[in-house]
Amino acid sequence: MTNGHGGNTGQSKRQFAKLVAFFLLFRLNRTAMVAMITGAAAFTAGAGAGRSLWMALTGWCLAVGGFSLDFYADRDLDATGPWAGVRHNPLADGSLLPRAGLAFSLVFLAASLVLALWIAPWSLLPWGLVVTVVAGLALHLFETPLSRALTLGVLQGLYFIVAPHGCRAVGVLPSVTC
Repeated sequence: MTNGHGGNTGQSKRQFAKLVAFFLLFRLNRTAMVAMITGAAAFTAGAGAGRSLWMALTGWCLAVGGFSLDFYADRDLDATGPWAGVRHNPLADGSLLPRAGLAFSLVFLAASLVLALWIAPWSLLPWGLVVTVVAGLALHLFETPLSRALTLGVLQGLYFIVAPHGCRAVGVLPSVTC
């Protein structure tokens, strides 16, 4: 079946579905919030607009990596559990292979690490704590409602303190100081 332009509509629909699936891994409803928290905290701590934007990008990459790792870890639960009809997990519905989701997550976690090292080496301590909590969530160490709620609150607090720690690294970027 062609689409009138000589292309195969089945193949183009599959390619579009893959693009949508990768888009869902970004979890923009949550990761944008983390970027705003991180950027606002950096700006409030005295970083200029440029450094605040870099810290927002660092927080966003860390959040994308963490939330997509959550999709990877919960793919079996999301396929059959109570969230199957609610949570749009492209790794659970077969839109993407699990290894593609894991690679996606690791790329964003690595990008956030590189950005943190480049922009704000002091932010590595809270960055490491965020990664530790995210790994604990991925390993299902926090499965009770109370522990899940506490870890989510801790994560928001850690994202908030990643940025001010980044502000300590004065002069890391040319012409950008806190």
